[in-house]
Amino acid sequence: MKKIYVKEWMLFQPYERQDEVDTYYVNVANHIAGCLKDFVGGRYPEHSVHGIAIYLTLWFQDVISQTGIWQAFSEECRKRYGCLVPFMTPEKEKDYYPGEVNPEDLQFLLWHYLQCMEKQAGGVLNPENPAFEELANQIYDYLSEEFQVAPENERLYAMFYGEPFGENDYMRYRSVLEWFHFCSYVGFENRGEYQRVVDTVARMGQNVNPHILSYDVKQNILFEGRKNLLSLTSVEWLALVGKSHPETALWAEVKALPQEMYLYEGEDEKFLFVKDLSKKEGEQLSIRKDSLNMDSLKARKEGVTILSCRLVQYGGAWWQDGMLVVSDLQEKVQEEIDQQYAAMKLRIQFMYENNNATILSTLLSAESLSDLLSKSEYIQQISNYDHQKMQELSD
Repeated sequence: MKKIYVKEWMLFQPYERQDEVDTYYVNVANHIAGCLKDFVGGRYPEHSVHGIAIYLTLWFQDVISQTGIWQAFSEECRKRYGCLVPFMTPEKEKDYYPGEVNPEDLQFLLWHYLQCMEKQAGGVLNPENPAFEELANQIYDYLSEEFQVAPENERLYAMFYGEPFGENDYMRYRSVLEWFHFCSYVGFENRGEYQRVVDTVARMGQNVNPHILSYDVKQNILFEGRKNLLSLTSVEWLALVGKSHPETALWAEVKALPQEMYLYEGEDEKFLFVKDLSKKEGEQLSIRKDSLNMDSLKARKEGVTILSCRLVQYGGAWWQDGMLVVSDLQEKVQEEIDQQYAAMKLRIQFMYENNNATILSTLLSAESLSDLLSKSEYIQQISNYDHQKMQELSD
């Protein structure tokens, strides 16, 4: 098997220049990759084995550097399931040491990553398979020795907690968010999901610039994707990670709205005032001007100009993030009908192509028999509604 090189490792770091710390962790990743190769044989391609080894090493780096990601995971697991790690028995918890390397952590992560690979072929792996425990113990024996000498990644820690995040630091927060979503070990499927969605939309024949398409998909997945551990968005994840540190207290208050249309109603020196057209009450929001491309709004008119965009609340203010489309209210009437029709066709096609996974995920989230029946009825209502609206828009 080929080695993992530093350039592969650096794809997951929030900086560009490597140092001796990165060299150390690449060696760790290669040792883990050797253990994985012996375990999986030729079942998965080499690049997938490398990927899992890198993600496990990212977890080890987090534990050593005390960036708090696994700590947040364990605390949320305790809150949800009554245990620090999924599938952990009360007997094993007695020998568990928070903040250190534990075989139970490795066993869960190994199962999670390999299950992500296996489900692509429709397979299901038993998390309690003794083989996972054996492999976890093998890697644990190695990492527990390295735990004594492993270096902290001070540059990674500084990205999180080096300087307090103030109310004007949205773009700095945004940079951490993107790194977390696409490079942290809790989002094993996020890169693949991004590419799959881009490819799917492109195959549907949307007449869109590929660079704009990729950017728009990335923005949506970044704020709304739930492929992370615990099915949390990356915004929700950072809120958990940051709540234990005063430097990142603002992370807990971040709120992202979906792409909506806002009617321009006025401004002052710092803010643009808009009305949310998706709300009957017409809620007015204040958007920071320094987050907007004001050149695209030179011809703005009160009560006429519409901004189609995503807004993110950070530091007590709303920031525009991602694509901004500016138009006039009158132009939006027919355009909105056309967009609803196109979006509905897109959603129906996507649901048909992903029917089993989408519906199964919804049904498996039921917490009781009555909830299951309600969700089944809800899925039927969506289907009926789509059929009805397609007929209406076709007439």
